[in-house]
Amino acid sequence: MELSIRYLQKSKGCVMNFRTLCNVPSRLNSTNKVLKICDFEENARSFRSISTAEKIARCKLASLYRLLYISGWAEDVLNHVTLRLPSKTAISCNNDNQIDETFLINKFGLQYWEVTSSNLVEATLSDDAEIVSPGSNCGPVGLNKAGVVLHTALHRAREDVECIVHFHQTDVQALSALKCGLLKTSLESCILGGVSRHSFRGITIHQEERKQLRQSLGKTNKVMMLDNHGAVVCGSSVEETWQLTTLLVHAAKSQLTALQAVGGDESKLVLIEEETAQRTYETAWSGNLHGRDLTDTVSHSGEKGKSIAGEGIENEALTQKFGVRLFNSEIRRLDFMGYNTGLT
Repeated sequence: MELSIRYLQKSKGCVMNFRTLCNVPSRLNSTNKVLKICDFEENARSFRSISTAEKIARCKLASLYRLLYISGWAEDVLNHVTLRLPSKTAISCNNDNQIDETFLINKFGLQYWEVTSSNLVEATLSDDAEIVSPGSNCGPVGLNKAGVVLHTALHRAREDVECIVHFHQTDVQALSALKCGLLKTSLESCILGGVSRHSFRGITIHQEERKQLRQSLGKTNKVMMLDNHGAVVCGSSVEETWQLTTLLVHAAKSQLTALQAVGGDESKLVLIEEETAQRTYETAWSGNLHGRDLTDTVSHSGEKGKSIAGEGIENEALTQKFGVRLFNSEIRRLDFMGYNTGLT
């Protein structure tokens, strides 16, 4: 494989992305530069005083951006992934002493592969998303207005919405244009549970659309199709959001393939009965995909080169929440590829 890659690197054109498409570890090429996800050491002065919880949050979110990029689900400098920051001492951001929660978002203009733990922007969840921390390597720091309107509206709509992915993955966007919406044609579609819909009103830059977005999402659903505009996935953690995102992509691909096979005739599809779909959903969320496993351990020694995720926990059995196992496996893959997530 290494010899093949070295040969291909001499070629031009479509071979340029061979390594990324095949998920080949970058360490096979010692001259290949890798932009580390966890780059606090390079920006130690700026991040000396932040909490361990915030460091973990930044590393997880930056890792999620990188996963979306290498999966081919990013769209240039568009779309956003956001994360509500852990509770901290209240910050007075305005002259009138209004106190706002804060969240992390990417700088407008960076591609997903460029997002790191230190260059994420911290902003308030207010309508104007006032910048609290511009992140590292900042010239002019801009936030995309459409991203601010969409993400702040949904974060503020429900306390359980901690992490949000908005994306235009091709199959998901195609599905968002179908009147039938997401059908129960696969296991993945069942695990997603209820799916909301929001009609397309153009680019989401208008403040009045916030209320409509909140109403469309509803009180419990975690996935919302944006008609003709992709989808948003709203999870209670980065891990849950990534699992739901992968499920949505698989469900969309499966449905579109099935529809293509029957010439678009929905009547020829075998749909999963509602009772079975509900039972599948309850099984998945009650333990089949998370649950307690005595083989799960966590080691946070705090030694150099180890995870920054904590200290003092050794060989403790964990109750894994939805999406944790999948996300942890992805973190191991990113670290194997040389991206240094700071989470292992």
